[in-house]
Amino acid sequence: MSQMENNAVVYAVSEGVATLTMQNAPVNALSRDVRVGLISGIDSALADEAVQAVVITSSLALFSGGADISEFSGGDLSPMLPEVLDKIENAYKPVIAVLPGPAFGGGLEVALACHHRITFAQNKVGLPEVNLGILPGAGGTQRLPRLADVQTALTMIATGRPTSVVKLPGVFDKISDKPEYLLVDTQEYLSSLTPEAAIKRTSDIALELTDEINAVFDAVIAQTKKQHAAFLRHLNVLKQ
Repeated sequence: MSQMENNAVVYAVSEGVATLTMQNAPVNALSRDVRVGLISGIDSALADEAVQAVVITSSLALFSGGADISEFSGGDLSPMLPEVLDKIENAYKPVIAVLPGPAFGGGLEVALACHHRITFAQNKVGLPEVNLGILPGAGGTQRLPRLADVQTALTMIATGRPTSVVKLPGVFDKISDKPEYLLVDTQEYLSSLTPEAAIKRTSDIALELTDEINAVFDAVIAQTKKQHAAFLRHLNVLKQ
C-alpha cells in the first residue's frame, strides 16, 4: 500500500518537522492501515533531508485506543506492532509523540517507543489488556518500567486502570496545562532540543532487579493474593 493510498495516517512536512497524524475513527485502533502508515511515514521522514524531527499525533480527541480487535481473527497482519515500534525507536531523527487525548494499550506502547512524549495535565493513559486476560504484547511491560517507577508501572500493567499523566513525570517530557497549549508547547520543545538530547531510546535505559524492586514485586503479589483469595480457593478446589 503506497502512502498516497493510506488515509489512516496523514503525512505532512512543515518547517523541518514531519507530522504523522493518525485519523482512524472512532478510536484510532492500530489497524494494519495505521501500522503501514506509521512505517511509511517514518521512512519518508528519514529519507527527506529537510526533515529534522518527526511528530506522531492524532486528529481525534484521543491518541489511540490500542489494537484493532477485529484483526484478532487472523488475516494479513504484517507489519506487526512490535515491528512498527522498533522502526520508531531506532529512527535516527527524534520522534515525538504528542497526545491530544488518552492513549491505551498499543496506543501507549506507540508513545513509549517514541524518543519524547508531550501531553496535557488532565490526560490519562493506561494498559487495559489485563481486562481481556492478556498482558501488553508490544513492549509495554519492558518500556514502561524504564520510564515510570516500578511500583506505578506494575500497578498499571496488573490492574489496567487509567493513570493520570501528572503521576508519570518520567514518562512525559512536557505536560501542558491545557490541550489548547499543545501546539505551541510542542513547537517550543522541538526548538529546545539539542543534538545530544534529541534521541532518547527507552530500550537503552538499564533496569536492574534490585532488592528494592524485588520487594515491590513481593508486596504486589501478596496484595493480589489477598484481594483474590476467594477466587484462588475456588480454583484450588477445581484442581482437586
